[in-house]
Amino acid sequence: MKLDIYHLSGSGFHFGRHGRGQENCAVVFPSDSVFSALAAHAAQFFPPERFQDWLAPFVGGSPPFVLTSMFPRAGAIRFFPKPQLPIGTGAERSGNRSPKSIRKIAYVSEAVFRSLISGAALAPLISDDCLFQGGSVLISAAERSALPAGVGETGRIWEMTTRPRVTVSRTDMMSDLFHLAEMRFARDCGLWFGVRWLTEPTDSARSELEALIAELGESGIGAERSIGLGQFKLSAEGPIEFIDGESNADQAFITLSRFIPKASELKCFQSRRAAYAIESVGGWVSTPGKAAERRRAIRMVSEGACLSFGGLTEPIGRIVDVQPDYGGTRPIGHPVYRSGYALSVACALPAEG
Repeated sequence: MKLDIYHLSGSGFHFGRHGRGQENCAVVFPSDSVFSALAAHAAQFFPPERFQDWLAPFVGGSPPFVLTSMFPRAGAIRFFPKPQLPIGTGAERSGNRSPKSIRKIAYVSEAVFRSLISGAALAPLISDDCLFQGGSVLISAAERSALPAGVGETGRIWEMTTRPRVTVSRTDMMSDLFHLAEMRFARDCGLWFGVRWLTEPTDSARSELEALIAELGESGIGAERSIGLGQFKLSAEGPIEFIDGESNADQAFITLSRFIPKASELKCFQSRRAAYAIESVGGWVSTPGKAAERRRAIRMVSEGACLSFGGLTEPIGRIVDVQPDYGGTRPIGHPVYRSGYALSVACALPAEG
């Protein structure tokens, strides 16, 4: 399996999460938000018929490509979600480390990720000089020399800062102070994401996608784009490869995107060795000339889930329409799609015991 890799370099970002205030933000821009942003730009820049042609394969269940979420990186070192390897496989044996310190690790470097999906246990890969970002990021010893100088000195890849903001009440015109969280990367750090083409792309299809992503960089991703957050520069880094999965009951996979399963795919959660987390995804949608409305909330499987292929065939997952619906009244007047197609990487689970 080949992933086309792109690096993003930007200043500040605010990636909101449903149910949180603006004084908090996330580190990862999820795959479904990436797709929604791409679709919004495609609708703006393509002629109507061309946009419908672009969108139709995704709605019809045959997407030409699937996306990872946008994860952090430090220079050329890309970080992946720590696989949620099931308890009992030996992957979470703590050795001299407390289970709490192991659970604190949220992201692992590519070298560590490849070791884990090849069947290695996590605890033996951990050492104090390979933990960064307060213990939430783990790299391999061999990768330390490739870290940007500032990260090696401070141990910080990103910082969460707050910016005071003022809003004015619409009822009494009184000002109200609030604080906005910003994620700012250290020098030479930023985000990365991958694209897996499920059908061999033409040069024009690849160029078209890269043009859409570049447009995203100009307008920004995430929230608070009107004050300059979310803008980035894009660079193509070439492909990386993982072993293709086999569609049998014993083959596991790790997700690098958020995932909405089809009814026929629920069996991949039934293995006793499955491990995953589910999150509620909401938010707002606006369309020109109409008031903003809350999207219908949906539940999605988080990145890093460990599931069983169990005879599934790709593409895994589906796309859903989350436009507001009030008893049959749909004020937005057009579909609002959330992509739940999974980008999966084959995984060999460690031996049980």
